[in-house]
Amino acid sequence: MLKEKYLKRPSPPVSAQDHPNKIMKGNDEDEYVSKPNKNGIYKWNKLVWKNTAEEYYMQFPENYLDKKFYKYNTAQLLKKFKKVASELKKNNILFIEIGWKRVYYFIDYAWEDADKIAKYKKPFIFYTSNSLFWSKNKGEIDIKWDLPKKDFEIVDKILKDMFGSKYSRPKNKNKAIIIKF
Repeated sequence: MLKEKYLKRPSPPVSAQDHPNKIMKGNDEDEYVSKPNKNGIYKWNKLVWKNTAEEYYMQFPENYLDKKFYKYNTAQLLKKFKKVASELKKNNILFIEIGWKRVYYFIDYAWEDADKIAKYKKPFIFYTSNSLFWSKNKGEIDIKWDLPKKDFEIVDKILKDMFGSKYSRPKNKNKAIIIKF
């Protein structure tokens, strides 16, 4: 039987303590996750869009409960990405990171943002903060591209030189460039 107090609040109409690490719909139709506070008492926390991919995805129990979620460190990758960006810039090609805000995990929005950053004229390749977050778990990152053949050959050479066998050349324009750690 549901307690009267549970029906008048926005969170789910059941005790969070009875549903540890579960996601449920609240009385306000939003989704909530039952997470322990610092004292180990489970409370309902509304799932919300956050400032970063990491903040957003780490709200979900399957991620925050996985003690080995972060299997890979991206620090070295990002250092190499800076070098790649510098080399590509010399060839008038942009290498762009598209952030989480406004784009979230919707790749179509990322394409629009990358196009705006490139001012609709410059060739570019990009990755998203969403794909960077998931790369910490998967051990690879995908880079989106849509380049004329001449520009792609430049990108291909630079990535081969920088990443060697960890770089996977896409088979066609519909496939992403993959860099493994």
